[in-house]
Amino acid sequence: MHHFLKILPLFFNLCLFAQQKQDSIVPLQQLDEVVLKVTKIPTKNLRAPLAASLVLSSKNALLEPQLSINESLISVPGLFAQNAFNYNQDLRVSIRGFGARSAFGIRGVKLIVDGIPETTPDGQGQIDNILVGLIDRIEVLRGPSASLYGNASGGVIHINTLDEIAEKVRINFTSGSYGLTLSQALVNLSKNNSKSLLAINHSQSNGYRVHSSFNQFQTNYKSIKTISDSHKLLWQINYTHSPNADDSGGLTPDQVIENPMAAREANINYDSREAIDHIKTGLQLSSKLKSAIMSNHFYAAHRNFIGYLPFKSGGVSAFKRFYWGLGSSINRSKKKGAYQMGWSHDRQVDHRKRYDNLNGSKGDLQEQQDEHYSNTALYMSSQTNRGNWSIQSGIRADHIALSFTKKEKQSYSALSPSLGLHFKLDSESGLYTRYSESFQTPTLSELSNDPNGSLGFNTELEPTKAKNIELGFKHKSQNSQFEIALFSIRSKGDLVAYSIENYPGRTFYNNAGNTKRTGIEFSYLKSWKNFRLQQSYSYSDFRFDTTDNHQYLPGIPRHNFYNRITQDFSNGIQLALSSVYWGTLFANSSNSVEIKSQFYSHLSMSKSFDRIDIKMGVNNVLNNDYYDNIRVNAFGGRYYEPAPKRNLYLGFSWKLY
Repeated sequence: MHHFLKILPLFFNLCLFAQQKQDSIVPLQQLDEVVLKVTKIPTKNLRAPLAASLVLSSKNALLEPQLSINESLISVPGLFAQNAFNYNQDLRVSIRGFGARSAFGIRGVKLIVDGIPETTPDGQGQIDNILVGLIDRIEVLRGPSASLYGNASGGVIHINTLDEIAEKVRINFTSGSYGLTLSQALVNLSKNNSKSLLAINHSQSNGYRVHSSFNQFQTNYKSIKTISDSHKLLWQINYTHSPNADDSGGLTPDQVIENPMAAREANINYDSREAIDHIKTGLQLSSKLKSAIMSNHFYAAHRNFIGYLPFKSGGVSAFKRFYWGLGSSINRSKKKGAYQMGWSHDRQVDHRKRYDNLNGSKGDLQEQQDEHYSNTALYMSSQTNRGNWSIQSGIRADHIALSFTKKEKQSYSALSPSLGLHFKLDSESGLYTRYSESFQTPTLSELSNDPNGSLGFNTELEPTKAKNIELGFKHKSQNSQFEIALFSIRSKGDLVAYSIENYPGRTFYNNAGNTKRTGIEFSYLKSWKNFRLQQSYSYSDFRFDTTDNHQYLPGIPRHNFYNRITQDFSNGIQLALSSVYWGTLFANSSNSVEIKSQFYSHLSMSKSFDRIDIKMGVNNVLNNDYYDNIRVNAFGGRYYEPAPKRNLYLGFSWKLY
């Protein structure tokens, strides 16, 4: 940290230099009207009968290190994220409780990037191949949305990346505590009839805790070509190479007190880590017809994974995954509304193997099996406007088939409706109510984790089904936005993660029964001439709803509050202070282990020059103790993954025109 202290005076001198050359920053007086694309039928957020949030990530790029998508998602009410600093387990995201059961990655929440699914057909989502520095805007549907997106759509995160940049080349570099370095190059390849952007990124860190380092290389190419006045083609391809991401494991309370930076001993002895190679490409053709717009898409991805778990027998898990999908939709506008019809087919094949873990080396092959998953769907949605009333409805039919090597087969069918009603109170306010359903099948990884410890097919797992009712109020004026949503969700067959003594690094699942979730989500945004206040709050009363179990769902706090203030100065300086508070939560399903409330703050600052932008930030500025992740239902009381203490980062962006 001492090298940052040496350059602090230089940073502040640069911020004060050449002020007379800076143009005044555009005032933050008027907030733009938000049009949602995640609803498939473009709809103004103020008039949409559903709970949705928009995050303009590119506007915060000057202040954030651009290392994790959580930098953008943290402000969304109803969304709770953990694991921002464990790059082996990946960011865990839950929306209204969907996804909280995940031991790693994202489950129960659909990820869409530039119109192409990032979530696998069986419902697994990883964001390690999404280049954070390319994200332009994120739309979040908060609540069950299976009528729009099918399986594993308890919430939807719809990401749009940059189409191009203003300059020819932009070089970004960030350095931080614990050996963090992030290097990035963006190259504008746009021509007369196309927009193209190439991005290359490398990031690495030693990690805050022992045995928590990572090293990752990413490249992404996106091109939007205007073929004619009626046809537009989008092509994207990205590749991620992550040769190493260590896992320091969970700690017991005594171990946290003794040394929060320590790693679990077994994780060191067995060298727990993972390596990933992931490549994905997607095509999307949009065509304007006489009175409609037709969209066709195709995508394909291959993922090569190997993970070392902290035990010997079968402690090396490896799979090669190939998944692809295609579909079409047609949007037609009419005098008093619009409708969309479409179909999709998605398929996934996992070739899974397990080897012995010989103290960090791959031993003999123990088991292997092939796993297949396919999903075919038809869907339709419509929007009708009548005076001050607006009605949105949708329905989707999914048929899912899966099979394993041993010729074990299973199939599911689901019909998912939704209905929303919006009433316009005046030009700035509206009330809405919505009913929607969702379903979530177990993923192939969950089904293959048989509690007897061997590969196979856990036929006891069933899909989770949920019904959602919500009521909301939205208000937007020139310089402020306010939204509040109340919801009630009843679900059946919720999957809950647990671990057992003989396989402490492996996660198993069971259907824990029914749940009842009621909550309130609140968001507020106020903009003055050069000052912005952003706040969000969530109250989550999520409980098991069975005759003998009324405990809270583990891994989700009852209270979650976010506050951010941003100040812009006419000399190109920007300051931001953000704070996060989340209340008590439980680490296990029996609610016998309670995690105390957590609080932390981040301070960031940037300075813009003609060709160079400089940023600096202090994470956990008050040096508080809090947890980056709670491992739900972990065996042996190893629930805790401490977050870093106060740490710094410094970066710059160099623009070549």
